[in-house]
Amino acid sequence: QVTKQLLMVLLTCVAGARSQIQVSQRSTSQTVTEGETAILHCNYTITATNFGSLQWYRQKVNRRPENIMILFSGNKEDKQFSGSVDTGKRIGVLNVSNSQAEDSATYYCAVGAQSEVDQPIMIFSYKGQKAALRCNHSIASFQNMYWYLQRSNGAPELLIYGYDKAEPKGRFSMEFDRAGRVTELHISDTQLEDAVMYYCAV
Repeated sequence: QVTKQLLMVLLTCVAGARSQIQVSQRSTSQTVTEGETAILHCNYTITATNFGSLQWYRQKVNRRPENIMILFSGNKEDKQFSGSVDTGKRIGVLNVSNSQAEDSATYYCAVGAQSEVDQPIMIFSYKGQKAALRCNHSIASFQNMYWYLQRSNGAPELLIYGYDKAEPKGRFSMEFDRAGRVTELHISDTQLEDAVMYYCAV
């Protein structure tokens, strides 16, 4: 029986606010046997008080990075991936279970800091119309701007993000003013299910 070896490449981590956060990984590559669990580690320097979130991304050859997990605290499980973050020890872990050939990719972790973010408490819109949420922040050097939604009794979900532009996600799109440290979330053809909590993060 031939066992297939998969290569999990770990390149330089990125951070939400590059001037404020140091992020490192234990190794630059990892080889695992198909069907086994790959365990990836990410260390960072930001304190628990200022910690915002830890995010894991996967980038396959000739593809854009895709977000596979966001951790605000504790543990999380999502299909093939499970992860944890210990804000006291300042370490994040990603487990890729039942590794397959298509899991061979470059994996990144990113850490976002809490910052002064100003956004409206609520907006009003009629069904079928357009809505816009505006978010200002105070971080001078930042990697991306993120919008999350949170349904009742649910965990925050990443909705859309980008550096200076973002691919629209269905009825959701983003506009950027990087110099003014502003981002807007636009919702077209608003529906009843859009009545949820929205958050922006940097």
